[in-house]
Amino acid sequence: MVKDGVALTKFFFWMEHNSASVPMSELSLTNKLNHFRSEQPDCMGPSFSTIVAFNEHGALPHYSATSETDSVIGNNGILLIDSGGQYFDGTTDITRTIAIGNPSVQQKKDFTLVLKELSSGDG
Repeated sequence: MVKDGVALTKFFFWMEHNSASVPMSELSLTNKLNHFRSEQPDCMGPSFSTIVAFNEHGALPHYSATSETDSVIGNNGILLIDSGGQYFDGTTDITRTIAIGNPSVQQKKDFTLVLKELSSGDG
């Protein structure tokens, strides 16, 4: 987890410091995250197909961006990243949801309702 945490930290730092100057899409972020993982010692590649999904794509189970569906990461919305690394000494699986800019009131409401459902133990 430490190696994967380093890769994710580098990825999030890169994303935050380059979002205004580098065009970003679901596929380009997938490639960038996989690149940062590949820099870690004993990384053998992703542990499963990386999911980077923006806005409505984040609601699609096991979505995988293709050249036909690849969304540009806009200034406002929610970005879902579900990914993992396969290392010689372990396997990781991590999911993060990131607010980009100012998500809409509806997105905030929906996200909060899902979290409430999951935290109640019924979801």
